[in-house]
Amino acid sequence: MSAVDPAPSPAALEGPHPPVRQVAALLVLSISQLMVVLDGSIVNVALPAIAGGLRVDAAADLQWVITAYTVAFGGLLLLGGRLGDRFGRRRVFITGAAAFAGASLLGGLATDLSALIAARALQGAGAALLAPTALALLTVVFPEGRQRHQALGVFCSLPRPAIPTGSGCSSTMRRASRPSAPRSTCSPPR
Repeated sequence: MSAVDPAPSPAALEGPHPPVRQVAALLVLSISQLMVVLDGSIVNVALPAIAGGLRVDAAADLQWVITAYTVAFGGLLLLGGRLGDRFGRRRVFITGAAAFAGASLLGGLATDLSALIAARALQGAGAALLAPTALALLTVVFPEGRQRHQALGVFCSLPRPAIPTGSGCSSTMRRASRPSAPRSTCSPPR
């Protein structure tokens, strides 16, 4: 008899509660999806402040701050899924998260409109790596059956409130950045 315990069978993992690693994976993957959706809407309310801070006069030029993210995300989404299949979902997920976070930092440090637009496009490219690989990882982490269905339910429902929450948080951050603005918590607009 061996001193090493054999790995638990998939049937043993099908108990009423998923293991801690599965819950942690679900949390990380769902939050990544929330970030992807939230980032598409959080900039909308801040556009006037961005225009003032970067001294942008033309609204058409300012629209590219939103459009760059959306076009890069939508245009590269299928490629992101294919890269995950080809080079490994986890590796592509981590690369996408790093690109997304790095581009967020670059966008925050941007001193002119073209740098901000480039950072938003890079952020969209990172999101295009994150979104499909997060879903693919979810289907690998949770075995087929009830646990996967529940995990997919959480994964799909968590980003739903992101659009109104993004606008509300953006509005709150904009008000909080003004010296005379009253402080409040992030809440959806009424």
